[in-house]
Amino acid sequence: MRITDIRATPVTVPLEAPLRHANGCHWGRFVRTIVEVETDDGLVGLGEMGGGGETATAAFEGLKPYLVGRDPARLEEMRFLVANPTASLYNNRTQVLAALEFACLDLLGQKWGVPVSEILGGRLRDRVPFASYLFFRYPRPEYQGGEVRAPEQLVAQARALKKEHGFTSHKLKGGVFPPEYELSATAPWPGRSPATGSASTRTACGLPSRPSGSASRSRAFGTTTSRTRSTASTACAAFARRCGCPSPRTRWWSTSSSSRPTC
Repeated sequence: MRITDIRATPVTVPLEAPLRHANGCHWGRFVRTIVEVETDDGLVGLGEMGGGGETATAAFEGLKPYLVGRDPARLEEMRFLVANPTASLYNNRTQVLAALEFACLDLLGQKWGVPVSEILGGRLRDRVPFASYLFFRYPRPEYQGGEVRAPEQLVAQARALKKEHGFTSHKLKGGVFPPEYELSATAPWPGRSPATGSASTRTACGLPSRPSGSASRSRAFGTTTSRTRSTASTACAAFARRCGCPSPRTRWWSTSSSSRPTC
């Protein structure tokens, strides 16, 4: 099996509204580059790279002389051709290499008739749970309800995603507003404990009862010496509680731990 062609196609994925974060915002679209690696036996492997445009297309086009005629199974050989340790000091081909390797692994899985996970050492599980990714958002005129600024809007967004897709955990992109404002999204509602959430709220969201140890684990977030990271970790856990969802990261901590949390 030999590589006969490489094609790069930039694509844009529209967003419901511009997503806000600490560096500014995503302007309303995600840009990606889809990479196709074709072989002499008619197989086509697919890869993906973040970003795109003319420069990305030109980068893949420029690598054809290096890779056409090569065996896609020789991944280390490809790494040294595209991004060898010395040359990589003077270019930024890491993402390009990753997309090509992605496509070559897809080719090998097709050729050998096995999932790519088996090529990489075998899978540990058959299913992996997903979490939603929540953002504060700017309004978008053509999309009604696109803005997310107030805590109530953020909670409504999480509940809508829970209802539509069944998410039981949520990731929040903070850093847009002052910490005190973003933490206001975690304020307890009447009739529920800030540590565990009320049974009626969790029942309404279709979730099982929270384990009895969750309250003590949640309190462990206040033990770290890093106030900023502790605040961020608490925000993640408490926001999940307000949306009526379990927060898996609380089980990683104990009151005796002196390590810093990551969020």
